[in-house]
Amino acid sequence: MKVVNHKLEGEGVLPFRQTPNVGGKYEPDTIIIHYTAGSNAESAIKSMLDPKVKSSAHLCVARDGKTTQLADFNVKTNHAGKSAWGGRKFFNNYSIGIEIDNPGFLEKKGDKYFTYWGKEVPAADVFEGTHRNNPITPQKYWHKYPEAQIKLIFDICKALCETYKIKHILGHEEIGVYDNGKLGRKQDPGPAFPLDDFRLKLLGSAKPNPGAPVAAAPLIAPGAKGTLAKANAKVNVRIAPNPEAEKAAEPVEAGEVVEIIKDMGEWAQVMVVIDGWVSKQFIKEDDSDGEFDAFVDADTLNIRKAPGGEVAAKALTRGTEIKIVEDKGEWLLVNARIPGYIMKKFLV
Repeated sequence: MKVVNHKLEGEGVLPFRQTPNVGGKYEPDTIIIHYTAGSNAESAIKSMLDPKVKSSAHLCVARDGKTTQLADFNVKTNHAGKSAWGGRKFFNNYSIGIEIDNPGFLEKKGDKYFTYWGKEVPAADVFEGTHRNNPITPQKYWHKYPEAQIKLIFDICKALCETYKIKHILGHEEIGVYDNGKLGRKQDPGPAFPLDDFRLKLLGSAKPNPGAPVAAAPLIAPGAKGTLAKANAKVNVRIAPNPEAEKAAEPVEAGEVVEIIKDMGEWAQVMVVIDGWVSKQFIKEDDSDGEFDAFVDADTLNIRKAPGGEVAAKALTRGTEIKIVEDKGEWLLVNARIPGYIMKKFLV
């Protein structure tokens, strides 16, 4: 197995099928392992080829030990979603995504086992085990990964490690976080996949990042650019590092997570997430990075507490990335990230 011009070559590699759901070029240093949670590999591939679905990965590995590549390895795909680990967020920007044909957790009824859509799975194909994120993920029965599938994935990861500067091999379960930064949004590839064994053999340690906090630990490093910090009290967000400056947005609540942009002594410049309504005519939809749905296409744009209502925060500037929550004709309810200033004594 080898990588030539960012494409996989070797036994078990099926013809390349280009997904339209890609972003720009990048230099990957991480591999993220997923399962499809679907009925078969072909259905997952068709979904990732559909521009309306918008999701994608670099590879999809079938249960028979064959794989289909959907994007060059030096091009971003939309597989990680909301993600954070080791002080980083938005793992589409760093990682190669591998989808594995596997339905995931199973439900036991009597002495039989079923997928979440009701298909029976033979007892010989059932793995019983505790998820690494227990009790967040309490399921105990999982569909086994066939040996041919495991071998092919290992050979693929080995080839990727030999070609790119791969530092981390992570499960989606280890990076999948909610908007508040808490772990538990994803549970793939689950305990039936030998993730720790892969890391030990390919990277020298079963731990996801020796000596560094794993995803379940708080991703907090006050004062460090691009890292996350948590408010230890309800605190105002200002448009300038001055306690008398105008508020940039509604106060950050205790426990809310912000992203630090710049350390400024007693103050930190931060990014905060706000909800509000914006006029659709000034929004351009573009989800090529897999994290946001659109961006502001005007020099400034007010974000309001209700359609046409009171302003909720400082005006959004051109290029501000947003996530669309609800479409109400001429108005969109969105999540937007805006810069502001918070005194560092209120961050932990």
